[in-house]
Amino acid sequence: MLQWRTGGEVALVRLLKASCKEGALRKGKSVHAVAAKLAYDRFLCVGNALINVYVRCGNLDSARKVFEEIPERDVLSWTSLVAGCAQGDHHRCLTSISIFRQMVSHGFRPNPFTFASVLKACGKIRDPSAGKSVHGLIVVSGCVPDVVLMNSILAMYGNCGCFDEAQNVFNRMLERDVISWNKIIDAHVQNGDMKGALEFFHRSPFCDVVSWNTIISGYMHNGDDRTAVTVLYDMKRMGVDFNEFTLCISLVLAAKLAILDLGEQVHCQLFRKLGGDYDWYIGNSLIDMYCKCGKLDVALLVFETNFGAASWSSLVSAYTQNGRSEDAVNLFRRMLDEGVPVDNFTLAAVAIACAESGILEQAKQIHAQIVKYAHTSDSVIESSMINMYSKCGSIDDARLLFNKTKEHGLVSWTSMILGCAFHGLAREAIQLFEKMLKEGVRPNEISFLGVLSACCHAGLLNEGCHYFKLMREDCSILPKIEHFTCMVDLLGRLGQLEVAEEFILENAIGQADAVWKALLSACSTHKNVLVGERALGRLFELEPCDDGSYVILSNMWSTSRKWENAAD
Repeated sequence: MLQWRTGGEVALVRLLKASCKEGALRKGKSVHAVAAKLAYDRFLCVGNALINVYVRCGNLDSARKVFEEIPERDVLSWTSLVAGCAQGDHHRCLTSISIFRQMVSHGFRPNPFTFASVLKACGKIRDPSAGKSVHGLIVVSGCVPDVVLMNSILAMYGNCGCFDEAQNVFNRMLERDVISWNKIIDAHVQNGDMKGALEFFHRSPFCDVVSWNTIISGYMHNGDDRTAVTVLYDMKRMGVDFNEFTLCISLVLAAKLAILDLGEQVHCQLFRKLGGDYDWYIGNSLIDMYCKCGKLDVALLVFETNFGAASWSSLVSAYTQNGRSEDAVNLFRRMLDEGVPVDNFTLAAVAIACAESGILEQAKQIHAQIVKYAHTSDSVIESSMINMYSKCGSIDDARLLFNKTKEHGLVSWTSMILGCAFHGLAREAIQLFEKMLKEGVRPNEISFLGVLSACCHAGLLNEGCHYFKLMREDCSILPKIEHFTCMVDLLGRLGQLEVAEEFILENAIGQADAVWKALLSACSTHKNVLVGERALGRLFELEPCDDGSYVILSNMWSTSRKWENAAD
């Protein structure tokens, strides 16, 4: 004990510094207990060391408690707490700014690190007013900011969206380092000014991996993924080493654009760097990339070593999208067996898979699982189950599920309308569509496709024309080929073949083979060889190798006793 009494506070500070380096909160607390027992925790040097340990270990409440209990404080005490809180969430950043203001009001002179820390807090919560106040205090305090502090000011303005101020700070900087250039590039990217960002990128004498990542991320944020890939390949050609962030955004791009070659190259680099021991984010990104590129077997291999809820969901969805409904359902059952938590995304995906299989008994089993693990009032889940029952041949179950829900979103209405149309219940589909309109739900292009399909199958020409006009004129929805094809099919079913042909030509959709095939099929039904020959002529221009169209016309010639043409 004599050792503690003679210079014991110095020994405690050394122990606390060692704890800080190790990031060992338990060890720090043990030293704190000894210090409190011997009353050394009231020494300023010990108090500051304790604050520093708790800040480094992320225990800000304990740091604040020590700060409030020490009888005297210095700049280091205040700065440690300001810096620690600036590392936290929105609430902690507000606390950091508040403590900084208390520090100034108590007459303490902030040092450059204090200023940099509170500027970081201002930037994180996007509070330009507080940031400008701190900047003003730096100016009036006589503090001569070095490049590190200037970078903090620059970053604060950029994060707060004050791009003109950020530009002015950058222009006034006497010394600039790689961080300065990267911050101004990032400020332009955040402002959506990719042209300005590229200008500074090309001017920068310090372009590093962060600079390249910022430009690539900027293009991705602006929805220009193809240019982002081009820059990524330029980066590789320039010999810039990819860091982990580059590899992650590369996987995202490879998945979004289905560029398997890029994804495989990134996978190889990750394997060299990490040896196949990926964290959950990288593992899930790899699985998603291989799924989007259609390589489900490779995705499964990665999945086997990177279990996680997101991994399971990605693979279930991928199996569904690639027509492997049985694999999707089996994987879902494996999830349940292994106790993996399921989310609504997974449940919706497995419902779609079950719909594709068309097995009603399986649909009811999946429904039971969905009721157990999710809220059927969720619009995505509800619509997926309606679609599932409809495609499995049970429109009654779909209707029962729909009627149980008091409020419906657009997706649920649309699923039920499509289901009725699919089962030939045209009048019910129309009634649902009208009820949806009365409840103020605005239809989309898929809703209109459902009601037009219903009109088509039932031969309801007046109703079909009404809804087609409603879509174009009242709802300002541009019809797609599927809508035009429905109208051609409707006219064709009613024998109005010349009107259907004129409809195609008037709407300038003659380059779409689907409308001509619909017309040709109607000509075959009504044995109209003349219009059929014209339709085949257009199809010959679009698809000269399509034998199916020739077979249809040949049958028409045969039934019309044009034996010579049929033989040709």
